[in-house]
Amino acid sequence: MANFYVDSSGFKRYKNSKRLMYNPELFPNHKTKWSKEDEIDLVGYRQTMKWEDIALMLGRTPGVCMEKMRSIKRNGKYNLYLKKFKEI
Repeated sequence: MANFYVDSSGFKRYKNSKRLMYNPELFPNHKTKWSKEDEIDLVGYRQTMKWEDIALMLGRTPGVCMEKMRSIKRNGKYNLYLKKFKEI
């Protein structure tokens, strides 16, 4: 029995959690170094977007995006990045 299904957008998702299954075509930046611009976009777009949408935009998994946000907040860079995002 398969533990995934294909949603209306054509993405494979786990049945239990409904999370996206890892696919290198969806997440081409997986395990690559974060640029400062990506970090700023992560902070700025999180104000209005869902984790899954941000992850697809940045080419990274949602879990990695959430962990990066925690790291940015712990390092005290959140407000600085939010300010830089709003300047753009």
